[in-house]
Amino acid sequence: MRRRRLLVCLNAVHHIAKASIVSPSSRLLNEMRLHFADIDLMRPLWVDRDPAIRVTARSICALFARQLLRQGQLGEGELSWLEEVMNMPSNTIFNERNNRARLDSMNVDAFVDGVLSYQKDDLPNVLAMSFKDTLMVLMNTSSRASVHTDTFEEWLSYHIRRIEQEDDRQGWDNVVEQLRRMSSQSQSPASGT
Repeated sequence: MRRRRLLVCLNAVHHIAKASIVSPSSRLLNEMRLHFADIDLMRPLWVDRDPAIRVTARSICALFARQLLRQGQLGEGELSWLEEVMNMPSNTIFNERNNRARLDSMNVDAFVDGVLSYQKDDLPNVLAMSFKDTLMVLMNTSSRASVHTDTFEEWLSYHIRRIEQEDDRQGWDNVVEQLRRMSSQSQSPASGT
C-alpha cells in the first residue's frame, strides 16, 4: 500500500517535472523543488530497493536540475540542492555555470549512476523506457520517437566510451554493462515494436 501511494505521488511530480521542460516557470520550478524534491525526502528514495521508486525519484531530480541549471542566477540554496543531486561540489557547479554542455554532462552522469549503480539486473521494460525518456530530455532530444533513431544510440555509445575513458570512474563497470545491454536491446528489431 505504501509503495502504491508513494508511486502515485512520485508519478504526479514526475509529470510536472517533465512539463516544466516544455513550459519553464522559475517560480513553479522553485516551489516544486522545495516542496516535492526536497533532498531530505529524495535521498532515501534514491536508494530504495524498489527500482520504480529509484528511477522516478532520480528522474524528477535530474529534470528539475536541468531546468535549474538554465536559470540565470543560482543562489546558495539552489547550489546546495544541485550539489546533492549531481554529486558534485557546489563550487564546481558554480564555476561551470557558463558551460551548459559540461553541466548537462554532470547531470546526466549523476542520473545514470544514481539509477544504474543500485540496479543489479536490467531495468524492467516500463522503467527502461522511463529511464530512456529522461535521458533523451537531459541530452536535449526533442522527440520521444527518436529513442529508436541513431541519434540516441550514437549518444549512448558516446556516453559509454566517455565513462570508460575517464580515470576516476571506479565502480562504473556495472553501469557501463547495463548501458551496453540497453543499447543493444534498443538496436534490436524487436525493440521497434
